Amino acid sequence: MTIFLYITSNNQLTRFVNQVLDRSGKCIPQKGWVFDNGTVIKIKRNSDGSITVEMIHPIVVSDSARFVSLKDFNDAFEGNVVFDIPLNSVVFLIRHGHAGHNERTASIEQAHDAHLTQKGIEQAVKAGQAICVDPDVSTCEHRVLIHCSDLLRTMETAKFVSDQLPEEIRPKFVIVLIQAREYSRPIGGPHYWENGDLRIQTAMDPFLPIEKLRVLAPTKTDDEIRRMVIENRPKNDPIRKLDECIKEIDGFAIVWTRYIDVLTNGTAEGKTFGQIASETSFLDVIIENAKV
Repeated sequence: MTIFLYITSNNQLTRFVNQVLDRSGKCIPQKGWVFDNGTVIKIKRNSDGSITVEMIHPIVVSDSARFVSLKDFNDAFEGNVVFDIPLNSVVFLIRHGHAGHNERTASIEQAHDAHLTQKGIEQAVKAGQAICVDPDVSTCEHRVLIHCSDLLRTMETAKFVSDQLPEEIRPKFVIVLIQAREYSRPIGGPHYWENGDLRIQTAMDPFLPIEKLRVLAPTKTDDEIRRMVIENRPKNDPIRKLDECIKEIDGFAIVWTRYIDVLTNGTAEGKTFGQIASETSFLDVIIENAKV
């Protein structure tokens, strides 16, 4: 059994589940789901060949008016689900814990690639504990593989989640994936796009000027758009300033190799950051990793 953990953002989780629902011929929530910080979703191919997609944590969300409940999520995924992973793989998707940018009073500087708050640390720990008691994890004999985005809040969440796992299967490092990064979802627009849609390239690129981002949020002011962008702009720059990038968190290694390879190869081909980050969807990367 191979266990994969992916730490990502609400928008990536929303796009992911909507893609799976769509491919499975199921209804996509019209208003769109928002996931509580620390949410854990489990994906598994069963012995009969069927796929199970279920939320396993939290049992009760922190704000029922805002976040999708465990029951509503699991009801939507009841029955046949189309997702191509092998029999011996289990995937856990985790939304990062509450971070400084989630605080309404946070300044632009505080919101930029923010650290987890104490609340976020507690959420990450609880997510790790929920994964730890899962029967597939408790019987796993191989070291867990863990991935995150290029934002600090996902790296820190990965560390606290990892710390909860049994030592013999606990990962010693996290692999940074450019495709897992937070993106700017359009306000009042669709909750996911197909890979070829130019809007996903815009949404995945945190370095575009405000003028090009207005298509995502036409009703927002420049200050509101600027805030939306800065929250998702990484402080790390592994291409130009690798020496200054975060390499570890309390001995937990942050591995940039795959991120650098994808970005370097794409840049050499003349692609923009947004094109590179969106060329392969997060969902497709998860499927590819499970098959290796």
